[in-house]
Amino acid sequence: MGERLRTKTLMTDFLEDEILKKWSQIRNIMRKTESRARHAHQCDMVSSYSDTKNEIQRLIDEIIPSVEVPSVSKVREKSGSSEILLEVVSTDGLLIDEQLKLQPSKPLPKSLKLLHTVSLPSGPYSTRVYNSQILTGMDNKVVATIDTNYQVKGSFITFNNNPDAMEVYKDRLYTLVFGNPWTIYVHDQQGKQATFWSHSDSCSSFTGLAITCDKVVVPDRTNKLLIIYSLTGNKLKDISCPQLSQDCVSLCVSGSDKVVVSDSGSSQVCLIDISQGQLLWTRKDVTHPLGVACYGERYVLVAASSSSTVRILDSSTGEVVSELTDSAIESGKVFDMDISKDRLIVANNTRKNIAVFQLQP
Repeated sequence: MGERLRTKTLMTDFLEDEILKKWSQIRNIMRKTESRARHAHQCDMVSSYSDTKNEIQRLIDEIIPSVEVPSVSKVREKSGSSEILLEVVSTDGLLIDEQLKLQPSKPLPKSLKLLHTVSLPSGPYSTRVYNSQILTGMDNKVVATIDTNYQVKGSFITFNNNPDAMEVYKDRLYTLVFGNPWTIYVHDQQGKQATFWSHSDSCSSFTGLAITCDKVVVPDRTNKLLIIYSLTGNKLKDISCPQLSQDCVSLCVSGSDKVVVSDSGSSQVCLIDISQGQLLWTRKDVTHPLGVACYGERYVLVAASSSSTVRILDSSTGEVVSELTDSAIESGKVFDMDISKDRLIVANNTRKNIAVFQLQP
């Protein structure tokens, strides 16, 4: 704010000292020119015109000094959220006030603390936090609700086949249901169906979906593609993804237009920019990766098949930066994970439970 006020003072002084002064000089020249025009019969008319021309040329050729705007010092990151007020002038001159809330970068998780284990009547494939409750898609064709007291409240939605993957976006629940073809269903907060569409993929093993910037991303493992749909099911484009195998695939969103793909068959985790169709990085040293979740835009958590370890990757490079281990994950197939604030929710298909951990810095 101090730099802004100093810059405003410089602009005001420049207007008063430079622009207005020159405008006053131009007005004097205009008055002289009008007077000389009225007396154009005088013998000094040519010299008067020459003098006027020279005065105007001098003003035109004079270098107008620029206003130097001091650079703002680097903002230091502090704990807690920060607020910035922006004053934006649009092209039509209207003043727009906006307020941004900047969340601090999430710290690197150092350990897991098991908070709750919720036993389920059937093995879970997918899990998402929706309206402060946990939803889990199970292999009995039901999406069940787990309330804030970690009690299973029964069926939220029932399908004609297994709900393999779920994603919450703009207060809608998107569910990818197994079949030939697969089907993507969209439901509102009350569980009322809004729309659905078919998705072609002849593979029968678990697969995931992700949603970013109003685009639904679903793997087509048969053709090694990522299919990009609109929120209502219109196919927008497809992107080549040779990392895909015929095995289990998980997806999560890492920033705008970036999707992490975890493929168990090829033992690869990669980051793809879906707007450019570009592979940003790939990691091949996570054995049979299954569940994957993004911790903010800084880290990617990957669970390996039949392992008690969750590896943490740097989302910008794909490098392994840390590992988290807990026996509650051991020897189970973690098909899906979700993160809500500092909570890691794990769907363990073999153990038929949902484990809720706290990510501890």
